[in-house]
Amino acid sequence: MDPKELKEKIKLRRKKGCRKEHWMTLLYFLPPAICLMGVILVASYSMFLSFALLFFILPMLYTVEKRIRISISGIGSMKFSYKDGYRGFFKEHMNGLFGVIMSLLLGFSLFLLGYLIIFSFLPSIIKIFPESVSTFQQLSEYYNDPNLDAEVFFNYLTEHLSDFSRPLSLISSLILFLPLVSVFFYSIPENLTNHYLATIFLPDIDKNLPASQGRNFAKNVTRAGYWKRLGLFATYNWPYLLIFTLLYGASTFLMCYVRVDNSRLVLLSMMITPTIACFYGLLLSFFVLYNNYAVIEEYSPAFLETMAPELKMMIYQTYNNPNYRHGEESALRGCYVPNPTTYRDFKASETYDYSKQDVPSQEQPQEREAPDTFVIDLTQKDDEKKEEK
Repeated sequence: MDPKELKEKIKLRRKKGCRKEHWMTLLYFLPPAICLMGVILVASYSMFLSFALLFFILPMLYTVEKRIRISISGIGSMKFSYKDGYRGFFKEHMNGLFGVIMSLLLGFSLFLLGYLIIFSFLPSIIKIFPESVSTFQQLSEYYNDPNLDAEVFFNYLTEHLSDFSRPLSLISSLILFLPLVSVFFYSIPENLTNHYLATIFLPDIDKNLPASQGRNFAKNVTRAGYWKRLGLFATYNWPYLLIFTLLYGASTFLMCYVRVDNSRLVLLSMMITPTIACFYGLLLSFFVLYNNYAVIEEYSPAFLETMAPELKMMIYQTYNNPNYRHGEESALRGCYVPNPTTYRDFKASETYDYSKQDVPSQEQPQEREAPDTFVIDLTQKDDEKKEEK
């Protein structure tokens, strides 16, 4: 596809989605964003047990995502509400849509990396804040004294923890920057974009497979064009990442001037910048996701040109499988892979009939190395239909 033509189509797609319902979706965004801020704010006090509440926040975020998807694709009703979101999330196997566990694992890995890097510069950071220098030196002496009771060390740290409120606020902000960026601007949007791709390759895939399997299916199918589409996303989304970085840096800088005298409030002050970042980070990821969906909607035909013949066959046969459940998406999109009588894809001298499962030649074809494909099993659908009857 010509780059200028693609750019113009994406522009029209983005403009098409900016309707009055688009701003209503922003209002749906506010409750889950505020709840997420509360979860992050109390995480250090609850030993991170508050993250369990994410399971009840995600259906609200699913409602927002669904409305964005409807706005871009034009498939579905913009009257989709929280009630529909909770029902779909828990009853229609959409709880794996966001890939939260893997996203948190990625964020935690970056957290450990940041911890190792930042704490190697701990003495230099402490010197920036005069009220922390003498306390840090005393703690170092206690720590290096082998005859000192550990209780003395921890009592002194507890009593003078407020002296470290400013450096701890700076350290926590620096350590959590990359994890937050990875979650809001890469991991979660990437998972949702893969699922959106799955609904293009196999319309109504949600009626047949859990969301997590749909994501993995699209990820495997588009592996060859991964960097190309990532570059397209970056073209439209870099301003949002820049805005996030500037806001995060400004908040970190301002908190370096806020000193907390109560030791019990030190943990709270440490989390102010990351907590506020969760709000505007989630808001900016709303626009990132909107751009990703618009790009994918127009760029998706390009995947067909580079897709392996075996993958095309699998998509076509799955879509036309009698056990595959169809709905509104199928009616409006149709089959992603065309349905010609023959499809010359394997070699210039070979012809493959997609309406059959066997090669129409009496001779056995030469063995080829199969690509890394995703197998979709619909064999149990007949049993499910009998049970429903």
